[in-house]
Amino acid sequence: MYHEEIKNYIKEWITKNWSLYYNINKIDVTIEKISIKEAKVDCIAQVSINKVLKAKSVGELPYIKGILKKINIADYERKLAN
Repeated sequence: MYHEEIKNYIKEWITKNWSLYYNINKIDVTIEKISIKEAKVDCIAQVSINKVLKAKSVGELPYIKGILKKINIADYERKLAN
């Protein structure tokens, strides 16, 4: 009944929240269990994602940038190459 709507919601959520950092090649969603009570829908879904990290190097990862900024290392890539 709500299977396709739930699948689309999950795919859109993943795309919206992950596409900044990943190229998402494929998302497969399988609904395992669904129950509807009054105005509440509970669902268990199996999700498989094929994705590739957009960063070309470790220094481009947002959390690494934050760590390096916190410890005052601005030229990590150059130091790593030496």
